[in-house]
Amino acid sequence: MNRGHDGNNIFAGDENKNHFLDYLEDYSKKMHIRLFAYCIMDNHYHLILENSSGRMSDFLKQLNGQYGQYYRKREGGKGYVFQYSKKGRG
Repeated sequence: MNRGHDGNNIFAGDENKNHFLDYLEDYSKKMHIRLFAYCIMDNHYHLILENSSGRMSDFLKQLNGQYGQYYRKREGGKGYVFQYSKKGRG
């Protein structure tokens, strides 16, 4: 799960969601990460994945980075697109 910085709607509209899905398909194939399910909401996404290649960190970095670049070119603005999650940290 990852969400837009400050809860912003970063997937508003089908075009944004379709771009994210294209990146998701591309990077999961390139990095051999098995995708079982996804849910894309306007301000966040959920993925169910299998880390079959041991490259989950690289996969998420590439996926979020590529979509972040697309989003900033399309919508403008500066700074982070996705919010760092502190969940599970003491």
